[in-house]
Amino acid sequence: SQLSRFETWSAGFTLQASRSDIDQLDPFSGERRRQDDGWQRYYSGTLSYQSQRAFGVPRLRMTWLLSANTQQLERRSSGDIDAPLERSYESLEGRLEYAVGRLDLRLSARAARLERRNVAALALRAQRRF
Repeated sequence: SQLSRFETWSAGFTLQASRSDIDQLDPFSGERRRQDDGWQRYYSGTLSYQSQRAFGVPRLRMTWLLSANTQQLERRSSGDIDAPLERSYESLEGRLEYAVGRLDLRLSARAARLERRNVAALALRAQRRF
């Protein structure tokens, strides 16, 4: 959606659930065992903002991206008792990009949380186009 001549934003959200029943034959006893309770749930969401003229400076672009998702894992059913029940991920990323002639500059910062662990990164890139 357009906020102004130089600013836009967008958002998206997905929620999904599916059900299936799986029986497996136990090779030692010959009995059928239920392998899964059947429900798998997943959600994903993003929110972004972009300015083509950040702080009123021509050719200075600013982007913000917030995203989160989760997904249930089936690793426990295959014998991994230490596997998490679900994988969750949240991320916030910001970028400033500036172009001067053939020189492109980019400063980016990112903070994320992956399965209860915090991760952060800061990067500066200068690139000359030939």
